[in-house]
Amino acid sequence: MISKDKNASLLDCGDVVVARYSDNCNKNYHISNSQNSIIFINKGQKILHFNNNSYVINEGEIVFLKAGKFVMSDIVSLKDGVYQSYFLSFSNMMLLKFINRHKYLLDRVEPKSKDREIFKITTDVFLVEQIKSINVFLDNKNQLVTNTHKEILKLKIEALLLLLMNREDRVFSEFIQNIANSFPFDFHSMLLRGNSKFASVKEMADTFNMDIALFSKRFKNSFGISPKEWLDNKRFERAKLFIEFSNKNITEICQEFNFNSVSWFIKRFRLRYGKTPKQLQKANNSYYD
Repeated sequence: MISKDKNASLLDCGDVVVARYSDNCNKNYHISNSQNSIIFINKGQKILHFNNNSYVINEGEIVFLKAGKFVMSDIVSLKDGVYQSYFLSFSNMMLLKFINRHKYLLDRVEPKSKDREIFKITTDVFLVEQIKSINVFLDNKNQLVTNTHKEILKLKIEALLLLLMNREDRVFSEFIQNIANSFPFDFHSMLLRGNSKFASVKEMADTFNMDIALFSKRFKNSFGISPKEWLDNKRFERAKLFIEFSNKNITEICQEFNFNSVSWFIKRFRLRYGKTPKQLQKANNSYYD
């Protein structure tokens, strides 16, 4: 990930990190790529060094780096005395949700080409405008305190992936499919089950015939969060929908989604969404007691 230094304007939203990096001299630095990353070279040129290969990334090119790569990066060329790049990173969890949501685009793709370390493409006006649309977020990041802004950033990355898929069709689709196939279990089925209810981490582990310790370790290595955190996220998402659109009160909703303490739920809900459940009900003109 790009470090938080004077040359980078960076906004970290957890699942999504976006940055604009500028410099006026040639230099080298490390990229510890814990998340999937899209890098766009707006001005200048750089070289990415992997264990066995190096790739020149020219001005106007986009490169997609898979999560889990440790890369040396050299800025080797400036334009009008300036190097500038954009950096967008997102979790495996988000990538696999994208794959699941747009599975119809990948169902017709059987990976035939060799798995790549990176995917590189020359931009067009649609890709450039989509990437540069994050400027307003970076220039006003001190005002970005709501989950709505974070969701908009996620939608921007999803739009960018769809544009890449449309632009390169089979080649990029194969690249994405190879990433999905590299995981130790089929996450598609988990997402589908997640739309119903997993009662516990044990039930998730049983689905893949693993003991809890092994499953939890592989899950966290793949997706960056523990299965318990994932379950809690799902429960809060469903509870939020009920708060917004049902006529149940807070106690009933806690019982529905197995939150044992109403006070704990209210405190955690406010930390996540910036409002208490009752405030959200009022804002949506819902029933509240």
